[in-house]
Amino acid sequence: MKTIAVWVAKGGTGKSSTTGNLVYELRKRGRVLAIDADPQGNLSSWIHPKQFEHELSDVLAGSVQLAEVILPVREGLDLLPTFAIGGGLKEWAETKLYGKPQAFARLIRDVSALGYEYAVFDMSPGASLLERSIVAAVDEALPILRPEIFSVDGLEVFVETLNEIRNDLGGRVASSRLVVNGLNRSMPVHLSYADSLSGKGREVFIIPQSARITNAQTDHLFLAEYAPADKPLNEYARLAEAVG
Repeated sequence: MKTIAVWVAKGGTGKSSTTGNLVYELRKRGRVLAIDADPQGNLSSWIHPKQFEHELSDVLAGSVQLAEVILPVREGLDLLPTFAIGGGLKEWAETKLYGKPQAFARLIRDVSALGYEYAVFDMSPGASLLERSIVAAVDEALPILRPEIFSVDGLEVFVETLNEIRNDLGGRVASSRLVVNGLNRSMPVHLSYADSLSGKGREVFIIPQSARITNAQTDHLFLAEYAPADKPLNEYARLAEAVG
């Protein structure tokens, strides 16, 4: 099973939108579990708007079995959710995660035992023990950045933090790809920063700016369902092929 953490310690870059549209494409290649590891629960409220009883933190706390929490989303795609309001993931991470460095490695083993080919973590914009523990347990960390000056700085922080995670927590996490999200080719400054990010020794995937991505989320749809001919879909498909 391939495991991916969609993560960078910066907010507003489009991690959840990338995660959602990536897992929709990956489901064409094998069974996918999207894991909402962001205490804000944005991915869950987007792709599974109906009420649910349990969340990721309940599995991590051992109060419920993994299979009882997983929710079907589309054919070949399931969700391990987190509550957007009143969720317990942040509290669990702050009070229970310390001293349990293998919590997410065990979760990944349990997910694999259920027959999934892919597990993709949507993560919050932080670098706390929660984010570091997840990154240490996965195969690949995929940074999502915007074509702006702060994202160029954010990539440097990402690299430094990733090295700290490898040194402090071990693991085999790789990071050879980068997503530049929300590129407007009519804006020279966007093109300039996209070029800067492209020169960082990673395979770069550029998601064009599109209001339809946000519109699809408002309707609780994936972009491919909302606008089947929208330009970003080609790059989501190329990203799925690369990580798959």
